[in-house]
Amino acid sequence: MNFIANRGNQQILLEKRDEHPDSDNINFDKIAFRYLDGNTAVHNSIGANELDSVYSVFAPPNVVDDFPDHIQMETIPGKTGYSLIPQHDHEHAGDRAVRQAIAHVLNREAIVKNVGDTLKQVPPIPVGIASDDQERWISEISDSFDDYGVDTQQTDEASQILRDADYEFLG
Repeated sequence: MNFIANRGNQQILLEKRDEHPDSDNINFDKIAFRYLDGNTAVHNSIGANELDSVYSVFAPPNVVDDFPDHIQMETIPGKTGYSLIPQHDHEHAGDRAVRQAIAHVLNREAIVKNVGDTLKQVPPIPVGIASDDQERWISEISDSFDDYGVDTQQTDEASQILRDADYEFLG
């Protein structure tokens, strides 16, 4: 089946090759793999019953609620989540104090609630280790990490860190 019959910007169409050793086990002649640019295009195609399956898509709960009843969503643990990737050579983001202050003001529970807890988990400690693996990898030393307030915005702590790093507050 590994023959490309047609390739365009929106899909790849494959046709069954009769000379392939497994061709007798394939019960269709063609298969199309569509390219959809972005989650919204996938959501619309799901809603219009234009897709048989989608490998990966982000859909918050309010979008999933609008999908047709026959759509079955499965969550496959990807051990990934949302994060800020610091630009270490940036004038401010490169400063560890700034990154710590940002960590103090992000309410991770609210973030997960907004994107949909069916897809993401609140990391107990923002250490770059997936939530599911933190217990296994750092349980014995987890007390030595700052959790930066899992469900709060610790603005006083963030302000103090920035003051200690000689950042000036205006206003």
